[in-house]
Order: sequence, then structure tokens, then C-alpha cells
Amino acid sequence: MPFKITLTLSLALIALAACNPKAASDRNEQPANPAAKIDSAAAAAQTVAAEKAADDAHGEPNKSVPFGSYTKLDYEDQRAVWLTYIVSAHANEPTSDEELLNMFSPRYYNEPDAFKKRELVATELPLVKTSFDKYKAQKYYSLEFSRPQTTTPAINPTLFVSTPYDFAKKSFLVSHGDCLKDNSYGNYQQASITFNTTAANQCQIRIDDLTLAKKIEELRVKNQLGLTGTFYFYVKKIEGNNAKALVTRVHYELYDKSTSPRGETVLASVDA
Repeated sequence: MPFKITLTLSLALIALAACNPKAASDRNEQPANPAAKIDSAAAAAQTVAAEKAADDAHGEPNKSVPFGSYTKLDYEDQRAVWLTYIVSAHANEPTSDEELLNMFSPRYYNEPDAFKKRELVATELPLVKTSFDKYKAQKYYSLEFSRPQTTTPAINPTLFVSTPYDFAKKSFLVSHGDCLKDNSYGNYQQASITFNTTAANQCQIRIDDLTLAKKIEELRVKNQLGLTGTFYFYVKKIEGNNAKALVTRVHYELYDKSTSPRGETVLASVDA
């Protein structure tokens, strides 16, 4: 059994939610060949897929994978069931249908009648497997962090700027322990994830504009500087109930907490 959990729960069911050829302006001009465009696009997609598969085999992220194709995780999920899906889907050993139902179907898990429970398999298992297969086919994800919320998400990395502006590096250093090195978070099903950066500058917010940097520094000193954003990461491997994740990019947004308490107005938007 690849992923065992202590279930004291009432699960909430998670349902993981041709261009036309250019017209010839001259009768001697040959119109574009749509089949050639499709073949070219298909070939490019196959190349990226092959590269991605090769990198996955070595446990390393493929830099050519566009960030837009990363699966966006539900930041506001207070149970972070997506983490259980990631851990179980990429575990080294297969997960049985019974385990899938107990982990992801509240109706099945909470049904005490053995006959009714058996009947639920026909309707619940296909739903669970559909979501499970989506996670199994994907190792690239994105997750928001430090979003101002009325409730606290289960997985909520909190980063902040604690040191003065570095004039030499023209940047602010992001702090949280050792930034994103070996930071672990878990959910109520005892699944966990450990983030690690893949580049030193991922923990730096570069601001070349000194006027803007001065404004940000003033807010930092007054403890009015808000920091939020998005992690982009790759699931390298699973160890026990823990997913080892490599951060491929961090998108930072800085805002003034005194005038924009929920981060409505962004002072600076930086990718690292």
C-alpha cells in the first residue's frame, strides 16, 4: 500500500474541475497549407512531450514546459485534498480501488451498510479515478501563497521581506526560514510536500527602479509591506507520504497593506 492515512474525516468530495490559411492576395500566390501548420504544431507538441517524458524519467523538470500548462491547485482548499492526490498518484506502488474510495469518496467512506457501500462503487469509483488519472499524468503544478484570506488554507507558505534593500544586487531578499529550502507542509490526511528552490535568485525580488525600491523599503520598515504570489513547481519524487517538489519559478507581488489590505493594488510584480 503506497499511501496509508489515518482517516478521522468527513471528506468533502473533490471534483477536480485551426487557424484559417491566409488568403492569397495575388492569384499567383500559393495559399497557406493548413495541414502543414497542423503537422508542424503536432510535431512541436510531440517534441515537448518527449523531452518532458525524458526529464520525468530522470526526476528533473523540463524548462521548456510552459508555465501556462502547469495545473493550478486550489489554494483555498482548507483540507488540501489535492496533496493526497499528488502523493498517491505518484507513489512507487499502485493504489487499490478500495484505497482510492476511502481516501477520496466521502459517500463511500461514511456509508456503514456493506451492501449500500458495494453499490456505491459503480458511481463513485469512476469519479475518483478520473481525478486520480489527471494527477497521475501531471507533475507540474502552481500554488498561490500568502493570499489575504478570511480563512486559513491548509497549505499556506508565508513569505515576507525582512531585510533592507540590497543596492549591490538591486533586490529585496525573501525570508522564511531558509526561503524555500526544505520547507514542508502537510494536510489532514497526513500527506505532505517539501519545497526546494532550483536557483538562488528565486528568493530575491529584483527592483531596478530606485524610486520604487525606496517606497517598498519605507513600507517594509513600517511593517506595511504585503507580499503574495504563486509557486510553480515540479514533483520530483515521493518518499513515503511526502512529495519532494522543485520550485521552477516564483511570481511575487508586493503591495501596501495600509491602503490595499487584500492586495488589490500591486506595487511591483516580479518573476524569479
